[in-house]
Amino acid sequence: MLLISVLVLLFEFMCYVTVILSLKITSLLVIVATFELLIKNSLKT
Repeated sequence: MLLISVLVLLFEFMCYVTVILSLKITSLLVIVATFELLIKNSLKT
């Protein structure tokens, strides 16, 4: 019985970590894209 609850906790923790990592990767990509746009705009002028 204890083993099952530990496995459930582990699974929830893994889901939590996966969501946070994907959010961080997404925000990093957005930041990089924004910087690229800013650099391209500054090069045009």
